[in-house]
Amino acid sequence: KQWYQRRVRDVKVEDEDDEKPKVKMVDKTVYDWEVMNDNKPIWLRNAKEVEDEDYNAFYKSFSKDSEEPLAHVHFTAEGEVTFKSILFVPKTAPFDLYQDYGKAVDNIKMYVKRVFITDDFEEMMPKYLSFIKGVVDSDDLPLNVSRETLQQNKLLRVIKKKLVRKALDMLKKMSDEDFKKFYKEFGTNIKLGVMEDHSNRNRLAKLLRWQSSNDADESTSLESYLERMKEKQDHIYFMSGTSRPECEKSPFVEKLLSKGYEVLYLVDPIDEYCIQNLPEFEGKKFQNAAKENLNLQDSEKVKETMEKLGREYDVHPLRFSRPS
Repeated sequence: KQWYQRRVRDVKVEDEDDEKPKVKMVDKTVYDWEVMNDNKPIWLRNAKEVEDEDYNAFYKSFSKDSEEPLAHVHFTAEGEVTFKSILFVPKTAPFDLYQDYGKAVDNIKMYVKRVFITDDFEEMMPKYLSFIKGVVDSDDLPLNVSRETLQQNKLLRVIKKKLVRKALDMLKKMSDEDFKKFYKEFGTNIKLGVMEDHSNRNRLAKLLRWQSSNDADESTSLESYLERMKEKQDHIYFMSGTSRPECEKSPFVEKLLSKGYEVLYLVDPIDEYCIQNLPEFEGKKFQNAAKENLNLQDSEKVKETMEKLGREYDVHPLRFSRPS
């Protein structure tokens, strides 16, 4: 929108009579209009031309948050629907984030052709990303319809899908330091996302962090775990418990550690539910270290035997014969 300011100025007015013309000064109010905000909305500007200070000021103005955001992404989406958006990650989680989990929030402001429509769309972001704040502006949506009708528009589903992808990509690109801050505040949301959003499960799995036998202080990602796996290791081993010391004292864990395997420690009550919804990662299945029939020695012997047989026999789908 453009805002205008009214201003008053004095002008000369001639006052004549029939005998002796003369000029005198009188006050007359004249109304002019002056454009006060000719700038484009920040989300319509080129991202390269916007400073961090501008993003921070804008975030505070619409989110009512006194802190600066932890991260932001400014983008234009094209394709089936075109829209511009800025998304922000708050620095601190609201105190009632999980008490009111699933409750509708007004964190995404929806504009159509620069006209504010609503911030009351249900499921504009999935529940686990409800903490994301931002604006969306599209020229492709109808303007003169009710909010309820607009909410049923199929293009909104396309917008939501792209917003989720951009939000997850923003989290992935955070610096290690900023991501640690984020995970401390919103790590549970990522685990909930694994449970709720199967279409983005792999993307979310890459954001998970776990305590591990590899490092007493730093948590690890699943990708880092895979990089450290032993040769021929087929499983990602984990142990559940109420605390790290409890997991470390488990004889099952001690057995794995003695053979050089790394073990993830699941000490958050939601961790096991998360793992149940993540049967594998990059082709490696999860294995509970406390499983009764876990026999590392036997499994290793079986693998060695099969490899030996593979060298000695030429296996064919219909036949096998001993090499001459």
